[in-house]
Amino acid sequence: MAAPSLFDGIRRAIEEFGLPPIALLVLVGVIRVVYGPQEAGLIYVGLTALILLGIYTRAKYWNVKYTFGVVVVGLGLWFGVPGVFPLLVPSPFAELGSFLALVSLIGLAMMLTNKA
Repeated sequence: MAAPSLFDGIRRAIEEFGLPPIALLVLVGVIRVVYGPQEAGLIYVGLTALILLGIYTRAKYWNVKYTFGVVVVGLGLWFGVPGVFPLLVPSPFAELGSFLALVSLIGLAMMLTNKA
């Protein structure tokens, strides 16, 4: 099996940072309807933190090209693509989730510099 390429990293960044996980969208939407926006916001922040922690812990096994693709495209998406979660959860929760994504990307960028 060939090592993951730069294009695989770009695809991963789009999946993780550009398109929110469908299951997370559905779950947050259901929690919002059933319990309310505050609870949906808490679920969103908690699950976002878990997802990003999982990405970060797996990143130590990625090669440099793959990591580079994820970091560069992820940062571009973070700055250039508006999120859908501000429509589902109160603004402070959406901002916290966005901040967690930025911290994760910065951590991946620091990991990339150590690999290179």
